[in-house]
Amino acid sequence: MHLSMPHLVLLGDSIFDNAQHTGGSPDVASQLRKLLPSGWGVSLLAVDGSTTLNIPDQMRRLPILRVAIERGIPVIDLRSICTDPTDYANPIEPSSIGGEKIARVIVALLTGSRDHVRGTRILAGS
Repeated sequence: MHLSMPHLVLLGDSIFDNAQHTGGSPDVASQLRKLLPSGWGVSLLAVDGSTTLNIPDQMRRLPILRVAIERGIPVIDLRSICTDPTDYANPIEPSSIGGEKIARVIVALLTGSRDHVRGTRILAGS
């Protein structure tokens, strides 16, 4: 039996590709690599500068919310995590503080820790 290493892929825009906005402090991907248990991999595929014009191409390649619901895959709403002005380096990119909040919620979700996770479950019929 082949067991693969757990792997997290970060997609989107500068929310995850925020290294150039943290003033030399760790970015989200670096914080995830530090916080995740040994054996986890993290791939940063997000690209700073992506806009809504890039969404149709991303949607064709990636599952959308409906697919996550159908398969019982957790979805994190970043709007509910970065709620303080210090969470942002500018109007849309997370600062290192916001990036750490995002990283901690992702790690808590992936490792089963409830220290930094609270929220609503989305239920769907069969």
